[in-house]
Amino acid sequence: MVGSQVALAFVLLAGTGLFLSSLRQLQSVDPGFRASGVLTGYVTLSGPSYRDNSDKTRVFVQHVISRISEQPGVAAAAAVFPLPFGNTVSPSGSFEIESRPTAAGDPGPHCDKRWTTSGYLAVMKVPLFRGRWFTDDDRANTQPVAVIDDVLARAYWPNQDPVGQRIRWGGQPWAEIVGVVNHVRRDSLEVDENKGVIYRPFAQNPVEEAPFIVRTSVNPEAMKDALSFAVLSADQSEVIYDVRTLGSLVNQSLAGRQLLVWLLSVFGGLALLLAAVGIYGLLSYAATERTTEFGIRMALGAQRSQVVFLVLRDTLALIGVGLLAGFVLAAIAHKVLAHVFAAMGSGTLPSLVVATLSLLSAAIVAALIPALRSASVDPVIALRSE
Repeated sequence: MVGSQVALAFVLLAGTGLFLSSLRQLQSVDPGFRASGVLTGYVTLSGPSYRDNSDKTRVFVQHVISRISEQPGVAAAAAVFPLPFGNTVSPSGSFEIESRPTAAGDPGPHCDKRWTTSGYLAVMKVPLFRGRWFTDDDRANTQPVAVIDDVLARAYWPNQDPVGQRIRWGGQPWAEIVGVVNHVRRDSLEVDENKGVIYRPFAQNPVEEAPFIVRTSVNPEAMKDALSFAVLSADQSEVIYDVRTLGSLVNQSLAGRQLLVWLLSVFGGLALLLAAVGIYGLLSYAATERTTEFGIRMALGAQRSQVVFLVLRDTLALIGVGLLAGFVLAAIAHKVLAHVFAAMGSGTLPSLVVATLSLLSAAIVAALIPALRSASVDPVIALRSE
């Protein structure tokens, strides 16, 4: 039973190390933008005055951006729908490429869609690879334009420059591709569907939901009131909600992995404690049964250190069996977890080493008490009791 406790504790401790290592690896994953120093907030323009009124929607969004940009400490502001790592499902659909007609029944190229204002790159710090980004001159009555990410560029324009090509979707007018930007993950650091994205200017095709993003040179939390006032100054009937930092949204995508690390840490600690208690109880009982033997050994000249070693040797044998079984179970668990969870390949050896050292340390500490007690037995008293 004690050997089984050791094996279970080893699996849980090694699993904790693996998940902790994977969590740290995921936290270093590049989402395609810089989340630090950015505040976000949602406004849904669903009132009757905004419904089917694109001009009023454009004016509202531009007013909020202009007002918040005037605040001290604000480096840039923009609106983007959907917000990366936000709470809105990313819309996607098929599109057409000019001069590449699709056959009947063929859905054609497919991608995600985002609508943004001109300050998006400045706020998110997304690298621009080719061409240009949207400007304030890209208005409703000008040439429709679009920007694509590098994933979409590689998928449909390999070995050529997509800038200048034209695309469209839903029967809308052809839009000219004016730039290529870095790929931005949709909502997860663990899994990236690697689906390409088409960006459209908010002014040319406004949507009713306007998540605002603000990059600040100060603590973004300090800009919450200023962002709320900017929205109220544009329309007192509208309110901003779910105001949070972009960094917290990115971290929230790892909440499941963080919960697993916490649970494994708790259960691993409990299993380690139970294993130590089991080892102490077993060895304490065994040492009591061998009191006469220890007395005879010491009467014949055995040193106390030799008696302590005898008890610890039994401990190492017990731990060895448990560790061997634990290694086998941990190897099986690792193969299963690697197919289910991302970033489970790194940190295997350190996790096994730490789990082994933790168990050995706990076992030795638990065994020292009965070992030292056995070594302190008076040979005369031990023989007389027999």
